[in-house]
Amino acid sequence: FNVDFHLFNVAFNLFDVDSTGSYTVTVVNTQVVNNLYVQEGTVTFTGGQLSFKGSGSYFSNYVATGCTAIYNTPFVGTGSPDKWGPGTAVYNGASTSGGYYTLNEGTLALGNDAALSTVRLELGDQAGVKIVTLKSADSTAHTLANYLTLKATNFNIGPGGDLTFSCPINVNSNAIPARTIAVSNSVTTFSGVLTNTGGLIKTGPGTLVLSGASANTCGSSTANGYTTVSSGTLKLSKTAGVAAVANGSLVVNAGGTLLLGAANQIGNAIPITLGGGKFL
Repeated sequence: FNVDFHLFNVAFNLFDVDSTGSYTVTVVNTQVVNNLYVQEGTVTFTGGQLSFKGSGSYFSNYVATGCTAIYNTPFVGTGSPDKWGPGTAVYNGASTSGGYYTLNEGTLALGNDAALSTVRLELGDQAGVKIVTLKSADSTAHTLANYLTLKATNFNIGPGGDLTFSCPINVNSNAIPARTIAVSNSVTTFSGVLTNTGGLIKTGPGTLVLSGASANTCGSSTANGYTTVSSGTLKLSKTAGVAAVANGSLVVNAGGTLLLGAANQIGNAIPITLGGGKFL
């Protein structure tokens, strides 16, 4: 199923054909998108470029339950798509779009180091209540130069290749619960500075690495500002003498491992509670 088309508000129902089918949509040149809905099957967009403009607060890219939208087309222009819907969107293009990206619902898989251009990604909906999944599109490792804002109270790094985020990560405020990150790939690395007063709770079987040459500034003395390892491994691997955990408290629960990858990774005033976990 190959179509050359012009876009504004488009719903891909695929003419009510078999909802388990796979289809290709060929984009001609650069097409302007307001809202795009994939409501059946697996749809691959190929060819030209997509420019999300929108007429409201969000430039919607909606993928329904059980559906997959694969974008081999890059995103260009002044706006970037907002991922909605419980389905999976795969961004494979090398994008140059502006504004910022959001993952409000469902799964977003990244198949290119420039899949999110170089702009911000807001991870989670505005209320932070939906559990979202971010992952590599396959077994390939990716390094992404995107500022992250952690809005979801709980989010997943799904199975697939290793992911590295080299820009700052805003973990959010201690006025709300600490962000719980479940890592299910082998290694996810935050090499930028973690900021704000909130904390992190590491779960999942994979390893979360906090690295880079500048000290993290996140965390606080309230429970919502603690750094907690509940399962898998949290590796503190900043440049020696640079604090990966500078504020709050460190808690290592049963099933969790705190691993030091360099010297002097924990601030001198940070309490450490070993609640049955390992400190290596």
